[in-house]
Amino acid sequence: MTRSEQAAGWLLGVLIALSFAIVTLGGYVRLTDSGLSIPEWPFFTVEVREQATGELVERRSLLPPRDDEGWMLLRDTFVREVPRFEGTGLAPFKRMFWIEWSHRAVAKVIGFVYLAFLGVVFWYPELRRRIGTLAVVGLVMLVVQAILGGIAVLFHLQPVQVALHLIVAFFFVSVLLWALLVLLRPPAPPAERAGANPILSWSIGLYALFAMQVFSGGLVAGSHAGFQFNSWPKMGDYWVPPGLRQAGEGLYKTFTENVIFIQFFHRWFAFLVLLAAIAFVARTLTIRISPQARWAVRALLAVVVLQIILGIFTLVFGVPMWLALTHQSVGLVMLLNALVILYETSQQKVTGEFALAEEMEREQQQPADGNIVNA
Repeated sequence: MTRSEQAAGWLLGVLIALSFAIVTLGGYVRLTDSGLSIPEWPFFTVEVREQATGELVERRSLLPPRDDEGWMLLRDTFVREVPRFEGTGLAPFKRMFWIEWSHRAVAKVIGFVYLAFLGVVFWYPELRRRIGTLAVVGLVMLVVQAILGGIAVLFHLQPVQVALHLIVAFFFVSVLLWALLVLLRPPAPPAERAGANPILSWSIGLYALFAMQVFSGGLVAGSHAGFQFNSWPKMGDYWVPPGLRQAGEGLYKTFTENVIFIQFFHRWFAFLVLLAAIAFVARTLTIRISPQARWAVRALLAVVVLQIILGIFTLVFGVPMWLALTHQSVGLVMLLNALVILYETSQQKVTGEFALAEEMEREQQQPADGNIVNA
């Protein structure tokens, strides 16, 4: 790798690590309801007392108050915006505030690091040619992600907004990893990838299924549906609990607001994902893929099974913080594992069954000295 590629690779690695951190921190924000402690975006209103006149003056700021009076005024603003938190003490409010403020601070760091990455990419023509498009796509997704975060806060963390905020974050990390793979594992020449690819559509479908499960997990987090039935395998006393559909409830509301249906869908769709993973592994047994893809396929079932086990334990034990955050982080690992498979099967050589059989037949006709045996 050239020095420019190394610089871009290191920045991508830092961005991926920071993205893991902010995804985990974002889960912590949601589980503690800390996102509502700053119900404004991107700035928030801080009331300060003018020393000369003694009057309270409102100021827009990114920084927290400097004294206890300012903190109490900010807490009162929070309670007015979110009445269900009336009676919250100053210490609990400060804790919630710092959690959300830290989340936003890490997001700003990611933004600055990404600008540095863009600068490196567009300074060097070779990098611009190879990953320039991906860099622009990542920038668009980063902006969209920031806007979605602001919308989620302004509308008090509605489930769909929380789920969209989560899945776009996962897609953003996917773009980062794809760009890193392009640098580390340059795509094979088109001539080597010519012909029918027997598993490309399978790889795309696998990634799409994983993304759907992540989105449904965001709905679970956004609606607190994980607290509805803390039992397994039944939901309470039922395999199919009452309340999956409410009278007069439209399909959209069922999928996005009905907490019983949201949990039911998320817990059982996970096993559809598992079956898809098993089918994919079986499909790859008779074809030739790159060693990197083979390792990713070997890890596939282990990651999916681990994710399901973590989900069950998170549910049964009443959504403890550390288990829920681990479950969310492994969900990101699961999606990125599927992305590596998608990259390798779309950008590297894949040999199908018939071509592989022909190769094996030719190899059997070769003697030890490498010369073809004459008929």
